[in-house]
Amino acid sequence: MNVFLGVFDEGRISDNRGRLIDCSNAIFVLTSNIGAGEMDFRTAGADELRALAERFLRRELVNRISGVIGFQPLGTEQLSKILDQILVEKTRLFETEKGLIIEVDQLAREVLLGRGYSPDLGARPLERAVDEWVVQPLVDAWFANRLRTGLVRFTAAAAIQSSHPSTNTITFSQD
Repeated sequence: MNVFLGVFDEGRISDNRGRLIDCSNAIFVLTSNIGAGEMDFRTAGADELRALAERFLRRELVNRISGVIGFQPLGTEQLSKILDQILVEKTRLFETEKGLIIEVDQLAREVLLGRGYSPDLGARPLERAVDEWVVQPLVDAWFANRLRTGLVRFTAAAAIQSSHPSTNTITFSQD
């Protein structure tokens, strides 16, 4: 963190080869989970967050930080967009190399969002849910020669007596 003192004061820094890097027009976004569990970042004010940062970072560094923003958990709309990106990234290889067209229906998406939702951890559990419920079953089926090129549909059957989609199981099928 001490390297930022020079960057914030002088607007430049040298790399490990001695080359000068101009940072005078740069915006630095520093993220941290310091003090996690000590306060609710969703309701804490900027002054409280700055005081917390001073407990863990050098005071002269905190003094050079222009603004402090508290953590806000991702909402359903943001998670849905992130899920779209994850699905595109994770299924691209299957489409280009194996000729599989992956389709995830709305109920399966809701199950993935339910299994991958963590207000404290952001979208990382969502990526793990896609790996577990979409990618791994595809890999297993491909190596077991149970897939052929074409459309692969992922769906989730509505669980009886359950209103929470994350309790449902996701399956896939081919026509």
